Amino acid sequence: MHTADWLSGRLTLPSRCMIFVHYDADGGLSSSAMKLLTWYRQHVARLVVVSNSPIEVSDRGHLLEVATDLIIRENEGYDFGAWRDAISALGPLDAYDELCLANDSVLGPLFPADSLFDRVSALPNDVCGLVASWEYGWHIQSWFVCYKRRAFTSEAFKSFWRGIEARDSKAGLIESYEVGLTRALSDAGLSLGALFAARKSPGSLARLAVAARNMSPAEPDRSIELARRLRHLPELNPMHFQWDEVLAAGIPMVKRELLGNNPNRIDLKGILRRFPELGNSWVDPAK
Repeated sequence: MHTADWLSGRLTLPSRCMIFVHYDADGGLSSSAMKLLTWYRQHVARLVVVSNSPIEVSDRGHLLEVATDLIIRENEGYDFGAWRDAISALGPLDAYDELCLANDSVLGPLFPADSLFDRVSALPNDVCGLVASWEYGWHIQSWFVCYKRRAFTSEAFKSFWRGIEARDSKAGLIESYEVGLTRALSDAGLSLGALFAARKSPGSLARLAVAARNMSPAEPDRSIELARRLRHLPELNPMHFQWDEVLAAGIPMVKRELLGNNPNRIDLKGILRRFPELGNSWVDPAK
């Protein structure tokens, strides 16, 4: 394992262990990441932070007031490489009932949702996420997934993580690993579910609502392209195109990318009216 540093804090038992992947191109630790980690810590027995970027010594102390463990590693293999190395380093996790894997690609919590983890645990599945998507094929989005004991102790789970290799692109990573993990565990007989699952065939009203929110008479070429894409709405990322439905489902997060780069140029007036704090520096859009 390419581990530059390992710091261990306090260890408590069970029932949930979370491995959280962090990355900051500037080597910092944003207030929004700390906000999310502080909230997660209230709901897990052990919080392992894996940073794919350096963290200043002063920030490490701050971080370890919340996290129980910190691994600092080279930025190799994106999030899946970081989760792989942490799972390997931690060894047997039999003391826990659930293993949750998460990352810092979301902002939150945007509203009180202390029952969220319990709602996930109550799902009748071996693998439980917050959002399932049809983009690239049906899968649970990897920014938050909880694996129950039957899943994370299975040979299929262990074999998958042993086989993780570097990927050159984000799209390749999603297809090989995010979708691939869902497929591998399903093929092994494990059941998968999520609190919010994008509908395969949304009705015409849903399509019209998305169109009205995103089309612009001033940009006809873009609107034509969007109309074309809306024919395939079920295959689009729900964290971008159905953010309002995700929030309505009680999931208090939005994607950083949506508020930052906004690659699909989604009209964000609605979410900024509801959560004006997303329009200030708390977002850290460049991170």
